[in-house]
Amino acid sequence: MIKERIQVEYLDHMGDDLRVANVARVSFAKWKESFDEKDKGLLEFLATGLYASDRENYELLAKAQTHWSPFAHCYLQIRVAAPLFLARQLVKHQVGLSWNEESRRYISTEPAYWLPEIVHQRPDGSIKQGSGVAHPDNDAVVKELEDNFQRSLDLYNNLLERKVAPEEARMVLPLNTMTHWVWSGSLMAFMRVYLQRADGHAQLAAQEFANELGTVIESKFPSTFEIFKKYFG
Repeated sequence: MIKERIQVEYLDHMGDDLRVANVARVSFAKWKESFDEKDKGLLEFLATGLYASDRENYELLAKAQTHWSPFAHCYLQIRVAAPLFLARQLVKHQVGLSWNEESRRYISTEPAYWLPEIVHQRPDGSIKQGSGVAHPDNDAVVKELEDNFQRSLDLYNNLLERKVAPEEARMVLPLNTMTHWVWSGSLMAFMRVYLQRADGHAQLAAQEFANELGTVIESKFPSTFEIFKKYFG
């Protein structure tokens, strides 16, 4: 069996932190050639809607009129590897993003799977989602999950050998089967994805994805990433 981890691979981008600042300056018919601290201050104002003296006031920050549209003029393209259950959560992010995914109707490579290093118990009380503490039978549960994927994989391959249509044979594959897609969109859209999925209340697999995404965003738009993480992360 092939085990994979959740990954975000950089493919392409357009623009940078300076481009965001310059797009905002278009209102005043101005344009700069190099990025400095004044530009970073402008990005902070655009992101928060507040001047420096007010940005530590969280009540004002929550009510401020932000100016995020300049962040939509920069672009990022990534390739993602994630289990099916996580992909079906992430595809809900639609605004400003385009998604093209591999299909087992057409490919015949062996499916890979994902498992967490630690399986968690369901939380106590009335909480209906999320993860609690590490499961006391972690090793046994992980082994059972691996065995389940192996059985599903064996059945999948058997169905293909018996000439069952791939689009129907794939029905036996579990939700921790890995899928891969190319995701393209604006910097603003990807920052929204990051902020929601990096939140401590998000599913642990989603947080793992968000950390990978954040690394890519930070490498191309370091000031934007720092500002959004500081005020909204």
